[in-house]
Amino acid sequence: PSRGGTMMTLRGVDASEVESGVLCMFGEESVAGAVGGDGTVVCRSPSSAGAGVVSVRLSEGADRRDLGQSVSFEYFEGPFIYDVRPTIGGLSGGTTVSVTGAGFFGVSAECRFGAEVVRGGQARVVTSSVVACVSPVAGAAGGVAVEVSLNGGSDFTNERVQYVYGASAVVSSVMPSRGNSGVSGQVVTVIGSDFQHGTGLSCRFGVTGSVSGLYESSSFVVCTAPSRTAGSVRVDVSNNGMDWSESQTRFLYEHADGVWSLSPSRGPVKGGTPVVVSVSGAGDSYSGVYCVFGTTEVA
Repeated sequence: PSRGGTMMTLRGVDASEVESGVLCMFGEESVAGAVGGDGTVVCRSPSSAGAGVVSVRLSEGADRRDLGQSVSFEYFEGPFIYDVRPTIGGLSGGTTVSVTGAGFFGVSAECRFGAEVVRGGQARVVTSSVVACVSPVAGAAGGVAVEVSLNGGSDFTNERVQYVYGASAVVSSVMPSRGNSGVSGQVVTVIGSDFQHGTGLSCRFGVTGSVSGLYESSSFVVCTAPSRTAGSVRVDVSNNGMDWSESQTRFLYEHADGVWSLSPSRGPVKGGTPVVVSVSGAGDSYSGVYCVFGTTEVA
């Protein structure tokens, strides 16, 4: 990158010919080089005014005697990053994270999550502003900085945009566990653990489509069940809209003569909450109506 600081290794240098300190000349800019016994010289690139290719050659001494080595070095602008989506994911990794920024180029990239680096098929440049990275496994919950490299890991961005690892959502039950088929808007409370507050919190009824979840606590999420045909479907929760629980909890869509709804759908355990039950499409002749809450009947 044009900010400099890239460690560059030049090979094929005869250390016996070097009489004094070696300089690496990046165009007209010089920096000190370190000579290794294996015929290498390591230089740290100076900053550049912008992108472009410069010639790098080696010299030594006050008169800068040319040592005959000359290679090309390309400076590029950036890159830098400013956002990741999703911002949270499970400890087991495997989440595809979109890193948004600028100055991305080429095809391959390397992504660093804390100290863990992913590369190859796990990191790729999508556009000049997006890099897709697959999160690695994490040993513990918590935030890590996400950075990107475009030159094989020699230089990474340094914006320290955070990605948070946490336990995956677990679903244990739903209330109510059944509702009417062909009706949308039925409120369902999902009970479980490790629910996380965030814009990605979602519920899924079946294997396709999802709805936003309303965070109540790490154990309760309120969802609006979408319209489905009659039948039993699995209910899952995702903290980031991508990685889903593996629940065996089911919600039953039943055929009904009418469309039922109630308001409010929740109340304190002490009871006494007035509840309005509305019905449409099933006629208007009712007598001797009772409400049953679980196994308790009230007039």
